Amino acid sequence: EFPKLQGIMGRIYAERSGEPKDVAGAIEEHYLPLFAGDTLPESVAGTLVSIADKLDTIVGCFGVDLIPTGTSDPFALRRQALGIIHTILAGSTSISLKSITDKAISLFGDKLSASPEQVRSNVLMFFRHRLENVMVESGFSKDVIDAALSASCDDPVSDSARIAALENLKNRPDFAPIAIAFKRVVNIIKQQRKLQAELIRKGGEALTYEDTVNSGLFQEQCESDLYEAFDQTARKVADYLQDRAYDRGLQQIAHLKKPVDAFFDGVMVLAEEPELQKNRLALLNSIAGLFGQFADFSKLAT
Repeated sequence: EFPKLQGIMGRIYAERSGEPKDVAGAIEEHYLPLFAGDTLPESVAGTLVSIADKLDTIVGCFGVDLIPTGTSDPFALRRQALGIIHTILAGSTSISLKSITDKAISLFGDKLSASPEQVRSNVLMFFRHRLENVMVESGFSKDVIDAALSASCDDPVSDSARIAALENLKNRPDFAPIAIAFKRVVNIIKQQRKLQAELIRKGGEALTYEDTVNSGLFQEQCESDLYEAFDQTARKVADYLQDRAYDRGLQQIAHLKKPVDAFFDGVMVLAEEPELQKNRLALLNSIAGLFGQFADFSKLAT
């Protein structure tokens, strides 16, 4: 009869029955936030219970095909997913959406009508859309958000930091030529993967290339220069990623623009000699993998 007292009365009853203060507080906080812009849980216990309760509802509904549509969301799953994301971001604590979703699914056992894999896929995509909305409302460009989340969408705190760093890179005066160079690397690898997949589908023999680059096959100085620049950059970026210093990491890989341009100007990637072609693709694949730890640069508008 008094929805505004939801959680509040639970806390009061818990206090009067002698429950510890943090338990009583968590009973009240686990309902938060009730609406957009509402107060978020502050205590550790309240935060954990709030996330767990909302996730339980989301996974349970998705597991029995009660998935929100464009016109219907009777269980307010969008609001609950947004509540989880806002709570995680406010706490600045790394939480893997994949891990907690998998745990929630496992707790339902055989009670779900959909397969665990399908529930997992749908729930994680649902979270991605909510995180996209949060980032758009925070003022970030849609292409930046899409590029960053296409690389990884799991830890909202880490993901939002990468989005912010990528937005900073995009705001640089020299961003366009940097992005064009990076896109060229990524697009060549994507195109090759599609071509090889099509060859296999038709029963042909695909060209395979390893991630390991053989520097002994280099024929031009630009190949050696790019490989050396990549190796040095990758070592530094690994440390930046570990520290979540995404701004510094992106600034570091921006230095690869010049050797990347020189490489494309100096050699034919798809050389007639298979071994040369494979080695050059392996080098570009390694560089694309380095870029891919931050974003899918092919999705950035230039």
